[in-house]
Amino acid sequence: MSTGNSAFILYAIDDDLAYPCLATRFETDDLAKLRRALSIDEGEDPSIEGIYTLSSHEAASLCEAFSLNFDHGQRNVVLFKDNEKWASCPYLFHTGYELPLLLQGRKKLAFMHYESHNDDSQKLKARFDHYVAEGMLHAEGEIFDVGGTPNRRIETVYYTPKGEEWRIRALMLIRSNSGPARGWTEIHERLEGTLMGYEDWQNDWWLEYCARGDGIIYGMSLRCTVTKAGYEWIIHSGNRALPPIDGANLTVHQSYSLSDEDMQLALRNNPDIDAFVQFNIAGRHLMHLTDLKKSGPFDIPTSMIPEINRKLTRPIRIVAQR
Repeated sequence: MSTGNSAFILYAIDDDLAYPCLATRFETDDLAKLRRALSIDEGEDPSIEGIYTLSSHEAASLCEAFSLNFDHGQRNVVLFKDNEKWASCPYLFHTGYELPLLLQGRKKLAFMHYESHNDDSQKLKARFDHYVAEGMLHAEGEIFDVGGTPNRRIETVYYTPKGEEWRIRALMLIRSNSGPARGWTEIHERLEGTLMGYEDWQNDWWLEYCARGDGIIYGMSLRCTVTKAGYEWIIHSGNRALPPIDGANLTVHQSYSLSDEDMQLALRNNPDIDAFVQFNIAGRHLMHLTDLKKSGPFDIPTSMIPEINRKLTRPIRIVAQR
């Protein structure tokens, strides 16, 4: 049954440096055919949201089934659903390219998580281990037991080029002092990105991208309206506080649910609205107030505004204005 086109990416993985050295993109409306080619049960992954590693033979069969011209040779291939986020990024994400970038000195710090019971994970670790043994990389690791599975462990290993070992200790210091009250904020994220070797303009883009949607860095991304007096309050606070609101409740929307057209229409139709603002806060601070699984709008008691202001994870943004 046709469900509309879905786009997928195929990466051929370099055997030595374990990075995507060749890629192609294809679209299909026949997910049942793709599941058959990947030997996936419909109930297991109906929309094919997972990441799949294919042998060269399996990849060849897939390419034949979908008439793809993809000369991957004898390399293993990774298939996953296309994520438009990466396509919009103006620079190379380090994810998936850690080993070659570390060896070239373009990446200064990486951390990898390895599962003891996962063959692909252990093969990747072996490639890193090779260059550590050759003296080209420095590594420090820690091992965690996984409850419920005997002898199953997760090993986190931090890598740097030789001479950059101090970055691991700096990252540990940042993480240990992120603070239980505010959690991980844009300041911590920028420091971590800098330690990894991202340039300032790349950190700027990443932080701005993260601020537009929900995620682990900033928590929930919410928007609300403010009057002219409220707008001036926010500016006077250095964009660090929501203003007092008349009435019992502050109505907020998930940022993704409000389009530019929606906000401009509201500005035209309601003279009391001077601007739409966006603020970010960890969802755990609001869970007792409303059902955050819904897209909103949500009514938050105005008595909560001082508490929200203390727990904002980034400056308030003006996203639309009269």
